[in-house]
This record gives sequence, C-alpha cells and structure tokens, in this order.
Amino acid sequence: MQTFIGFLMLAIFIFLITGLIKPSLVKVQSRKRVLLYWLGAFILLVIISPKTEKSTVVTNQSQNNQSAVQTVASVPAPTQEKIKEWRKIISLNTTSNKQSETFKLAGGQQKLIYKTSGNALCIIYIVDENKTLEKDGGFPVVTVTDTKSDETLMRKRAGNYYLDIIYSGEQCNVEIQELN
Repeated sequence: MQTFIGFLMLAIFIFLITGLIKPSLVKVQSRKRVLLYWLGAFILLVIISPKTEKSTVVTNQSQNNQSAVQTVASVPAPTQEKIKEWRKIISLNTTSNKQSETFKLAGGQQKLIYKTSGNALCIIYIVDENKTLEKDGGFPVVTVTDTKSDETLMRKRAGNYYLDIIYSGEQCNVEIQELN
C-alpha cells in the first residue's frame, strides 16, 4: 500500500510541474486550477495513507524450537529518580554570643532549625566566609525574642559560610540541614 501511495505522490508531483509549465498538456484551463487539483489530491493521499505500525521481530526459542513474535516499541528505559533527603551540615548549642566553624553549602535549598529556652533574645546570621558582620553588615535569617522551637527554609548559593549568633538567654540550639 505504501508503494502505491508513493507512486501516486510521484504522479501528482509530475502533474503539478507539467501543469505549471503548460496547463494544456494536462488538459486544465489555468495554472490556478493545476494548483487546486494538486493540493486536493495531495491532501487526499495524506489522509488515506496508512499509519505507521509497530515493527515486529521474529526470534527463535532454543528450548521449544517454536517461533515467537516480539513487539519492539520505542519506550524509553525508566529512569530512577534520586531521592533527595535532608543532610545535617552543622549544629551549634550556645548560651552566649558565638561564631561557628566554617561549613560548606552545595547550593539549593537549606533548612535552619532552632530552639531557644528561657527569656531569650536570639539573632541568627549566616555569613559568607570572607565577610564579617562588623565590616560588611548583614540581615539575620531568624530573630527570636522568647522560648520557641521552629524551622525556616533558605536558599543560599554554593560556598563557605559560618554561623554568627547573638544570644542572651538560657540555651539556643541551631542546626542547618541541606537537601541533597
């Protein structure tokens, strides 16, 4: 069937070229009619042309000596998505002002978990390793004014940072986790 449709396509193409050069050779009155006839025939052939089907491969089964037909489909292999989980980066417990050791963030999404106790004032900064609050200033990630336990999401670029905590109260626990 595809071969027949291919020959018909070739024939209407030759009809088009010949009719555009000299319409009287294909027994049509004008070039516009040649184009209309060609367009109609082309659309008709596209509509009646067979749709492509799945290809089949015949294989021999060595155990049974029987033939089996196996359909080959173009289905992409399933990809296993890496499961992301929260990974602890740093944890700091303090009862006074404190700076942490430098830690590295890979970029993306982080979570700051904090817990204060007693009549507290806790201001938590995450500072770039090459900067200081005294020289460069900064905005706190969290400011807590009483006993509280909570968390907040952050989106820091990849790089090295440290915690700078200004605190007065009984106890302040801070932990940073990153989604990997």
